[in-house]
Amino acid sequence: MRTFLYGTLLDDTLRARLLGRAVAGVDAQLRGYRVVSHADEPIPALVADASSTASGILLDVLSEDELQRMDAYEFAFDYAVTTVTVDVAGTATDARVYVPGDNCVLSDATWSFDKWLTEKGPLSRERAIEIGAARPPLDAETLRKQWKMIGSRAAARLRAAEEEPPSDLRYTAHPGDAIAQNKAPLRGDFFKFSQFEMVHRTFHNTTTDPLPREAIIGVDAAIVLPYDPVSDCVLLVEQVRSGPLMRGAPNPWALEPVAGMVDPGETPEDAAIRETAEEADISNFTLRKMFGCYPSPGGSTDYFYCYLALGTLPEPTSYTGGMPEENEDLRIHVIPFSDAMRLVETGEANIAPLIAMLLWLQRERDTLRRTA
Repeated sequence: MRTFLYGTLLDDTLRARLLGRAVAGVDAQLRGYRVVSHADEPIPALVADASSTASGILLDVLSEDELQRMDAYEFAFDYAVTTVTVDVAGTATDARVYVPGDNCVLSDATWSFDKWLTEKGPLSRERAIEIGAARPPLDAETLRKQWKMIGSRAAARLRAAEEEPPSDLRYTAHPGDAIAQNKAPLRGDFFKFSQFEMVHRTFHNTTTDPLPREAIIGVDAAIVLPYDPVSDCVLLVEQVRSGPLMRGAPNPWALEPVAGMVDPGETPEDAAIRETAEEADISNFTLRKMFGCYPSPGGSTDYFYCYLALGTLPEPTSYTGGMPEENEDLRIHVIPFSDAMRLVETGEANIAPLIAMLLWLQRERDTLRRTA
């Protein structure tokens, strides 16, 4: 049976990325229905309305694999399939269509494709790349669980594409100078593991043979070092970390800055403010950009946006914190800056972002204290 589409899947790019090929449709009309928006997001939903007609496209019969991808894309968010009769150039045709379930909270406002394309289109298109490339296709429950992380990875790629970093010393790259090809399907449930071949231009003006490579596909994160220039104290977060644990370190508890992933739709600054409030219970501070960096560029896509949070901290102390619903078990330490630097010297502070941020603060500290 054919499928009638009326919402975001009208977008040719999104549809092609989700299905793995360009699938054209023909214009179709569904009488007795209209397309409204969800109450809190510009997401479309089909509702009965005897005085209206919903416009869309009709797709020819899809393969089992393509249907599975499209069903998962809709079923993950409480949509279901029903059969309707649509009009194509005066001919009535039965078709599958996705309709909202009971848990969808809808508004009475007419959904706007243009509004969705402006507000959500770029992220939705980028998200569809990973969903469409999944082998085997993701089922609805798996897609629902991975939706946020897929979005975070998609948003990270969009931010990276917009960057124009300087190349005063390093090579100035041109399109095609370095490519990843023959990518294997991603593996993993939270972070993803990627195997691929890298081909790049060399410093001798040649091109390499395909080089087998592997990488962890992570997300962008906001890293924050709270600092009180009056008391000259910093705030550190202590928690157990899987990296040291899996390396075999006898003590996997680590001292770090405040840190958290940048969620889909968030700016790095938004994430920095949110995480500082959640982890350190600090809300009245001034955020200052330190730097951005790749902590492990040889095998990870992780990118850190590093900030200083200037504000008032409590007297030197330690207390527990974290969000139980996120399985966070944190201990917060407010300590003098000099004590933090001693932790770097002794090796107790052994997390690279913390060391880099403390060294940055060491350079700027006198100025910050004079102007506090």
